[in-house]
Amino acid sequence: MGPKSLRHHVALVVFFGFGGLVAMIGVWLWYETRSLPPSDPTITVIDYNIFHGLYDEDPLAPDFDRFEDRLALLAQELARLKPDVIVLQEFVNTPPKGYPDVRLVLRDALGPEYEMVFGESGTTRIDEGVLGRLTLTRLPIVSSANRAIFQGRSAHRVTVQTKGGVIDIYNVHMEGPELLDQQELEITRLLTFIDTTARNQNPVILTGDFNSRPGDAALVKVNQYGFRDVAEEKYDVTCVRQGDPGCTRATSPVIVNNPRNLTNMRIDYMFARGGLDIDLRTVSAYPFLNGPKQTEGRELLWMSDHIGIQATFEIVRQPGIKPQNGVVVGLGSPVAGLSRRHVPRIEPIAIRAEDVEALGEAFSGSVRHRS
Repeated sequence: MGPKSLRHHVALVVFFGFGGLVAMIGVWLWYETRSLPPSDPTITVIDYNIFHGLYDEDPLAPDFDRFEDRLALLAQELARLKPDVIVLQEFVNTPPKGYPDVRLVLRDALGPEYEMVFGESGTTRIDEGVLGRLTLTRLPIVSSANRAIFQGRSAHRVTVQTKGGVIDIYNVHMEGPELLDQQELEITRLLTFIDTTARNQNPVILTGDFNSRPGDAALVKVNQYGFRDVAEEKYDVTCVRQGDPGCTRATSPVIVNNPRNLTNMRIDYMFARGGLDIDLRTVSAYPFLNGPKQTEGRELLWMSDHIGIQATFEIVRQPGIKPQNGVVVGLGSPVAGLSRRHVPRIEPIAIRAEDVEALGEAFSGSVRHRS
């Protein structure tokens, strides 16, 4: 064999040896990755009390506590984050003269992919009425409902279809411990509403302004119903002094050019509970808008007198439950172990447009802002 032929054979050995090595690596990668479970779908939810400003509580922030400017900055932030679900309290559905159209501003910022569902406070009305809660989502909506749980207070549900299954989202703004002996009645009505809906065993995200502090009877009962405090799972929720990381609401808001965090109570929460066939595992949770933003005029502006919550959940299908046509559907059997005691009926109380126009009767005759 001459030198030229020898070099030719060496080249063939090197070539096929290298090719064989590449093939072996490819086979190994295929074998290793084929056994990895597919990544579970997720859902990201933002909860926020937008502080409607109807009572001009900050004398240095005229025109509904600078709501138009605050709303523009809020819309920009939501458009940047693009969560799957946005849960808002203190939404004015029938705005008085000079008040911005919140739906229009949010639609312009977020685009047509988001559907909006409004639930009026104190009634059972959906997508009509004056003042209440707004839920926005880019996920398909299965159904929605609104349940009066006390005078001027309602719980609003939007059920969405995710790639991992059906999830019930509850948007609440409650009266809280000021009800004294009736606080348990309010929370029982809420949990009974969830119980009624949960016959299909869907996982639940319950979020909003509870007007209750940690340890209050209402929150204890929520915990007893199997709900987890999502923020507490992922970040420091200490709220002992003004500005502590877990505080979510300021008693006396200072909206303009205030660099300090004046929040001094924790009353906003996001709770989660798994269903029969689907679990919700908290991937991350953060305070939402826990500092001021700068306007185009270089002012510092707080978006609200509240700090919100942003959380992402992994939607985990339980072993043995297979998706149908690419999605997991609820099962439809009763929820075992949840209380079904009789709850007295509450008569809905409609909020009149002229009450909001006058800026004085938005909550059953109360002329002061309820957080």
